[in-house]
Amino acid sequence: MPAITVNGFHANYTDTGPATGETILLLHAGGTSSAHWRKVAPLLDGDVRLIAPDLIGFGATDSWRGDRELTHDDQADLVAVLLDHLDVRSVHVVGHSYGGATA
Repeated sequence: MPAITVNGFHANYTDTGPATGETILLLHAGGTSSAHWRKVAPLLDGDVRLIAPDLIGFGATDSWRGDRELTHDDQADLVAVLLDHLDVRSVHVVGHSYGGATA
């Protein structure tokens, strides 16, 4: 699983499908990880690019180490840095529960 460093911690993600064309960002629910999308991804796979990060404190991404409470804005910052890193300029967002609030 690839990873990037965001504000001093490692954030993991999956990135499948072609690098051109439509991109779908999948944001998981709380208490899960990008693995949440394993059964859904094959239904969407093919001509679209699927990006699914492990949000902060979930899956293989480091836990929050801030001196304040983690917010959805912090999660959204992670997603923005990831999309910039992957040079994604346009994306369709699918968020489940906690992922929807982050979106």
